Amino acid sequence: MCRGAAVKVPPAGRWKPASTPASPHPHAPIHAWLSMNSRSAAHPARPGAPATPAGGARPTISVVMAAYQGVGLIERQVLSIVAQLDGDDELLILDDASTDGTVEVVRRLQSQYGCIVLHGNPENCGVIRTFESGIQMAKGDIIVLADQDDVFMPTRLDRCRDFFAQHPAADLLVQDCTEVDSHLATLRPSLFDVLDSGPGILKNLYRNTFLGATMVFRRSVVPTVVPFPQCIPMHDIWIGLAASLAHGVFFDRSVGILFVRHGKNQTPTRTPWGRRIRWRLCLAVHLLLRRMQIAGLLAHVLTRR
Repeated sequence: MCRGAAVKVPPAGRWKPASTPASPHPHAPIHAWLSMNSRSAAHPARPGAPATPAGGARPTISVVMAAYQGVGLIERQVLSIVAQLDGDDELLILDDASTDGTVEVVRRLQSQYGCIVLHGNPENCGVIRTFESGIQMAKGDIIVLADQDDVFMPTRLDRCRDFFAQHPAADLLVQDCTEVDSHLATLRPSLFDVLDSGPGILKNLYRNTFLGATMVFRRSVVPTVVPFPQCIPMHDIWIGLAASLAHGVFFDRSVGILFVRHGKNQTPTRTPWGRRIRWRLCLAVHLLLRRMQIAGLLAHVLTRR
């Protein structure tokens, strides 16, 4: 349960929308929006939702969320997501053997919102393997990664659909986020500015700017990035770097989520240099192997042996 060839497109780059929507104030407005926009189990399409793109059906979305000990955090995030889902979309929640009542909270929400799909790990597998399983289970055309403790901005998912419809060369999108505290008060308005976020394998090997909670990608990326190597430090840096080998990767400065800091986040804040070096060596080796696999060279080498 814990274990869970690509197309070539133009080079990666930054996407700058014609107009970047301003992020709302992170206090009362988001709570009001959550209460006003929560929908029933049928979750029909919202009035004013974008029309079906020319030449194809409206793409479906799978939001993949890893959950662990999330009581007091997860409900707010779930409500911010289900308010944006349409009839064929799904919120796939993978609980990593929580013992604090997280599953009961999700089941209660599941009884109200038919778009929620709950899977439980029989044992604790860790966030990396849980996300690896989740993206392989996802059924949507577009896969959105989500942490249990953040908050999606209103209209985020429709903007993601619009982005991929307007940019056929893009396969993976990284959005900016506003860092907030547990009460949703702004700490830093843009993590892009803090991290100097942008595409590039060498850049992100040196200092990772692929933040999993802000990543959105087409289903076509999945065969490129799975299976995850055993030694990677986190799922997001591997997905971003591996996708960069063969897919269009774009960074979008509009804010997609409120990134909540509360002292219990899974995202590490400080890592010893020795461990960083080992992780980077692991990533470099496995990126080379994955590049050979994509090019069809690895099977040839193994066959000759």
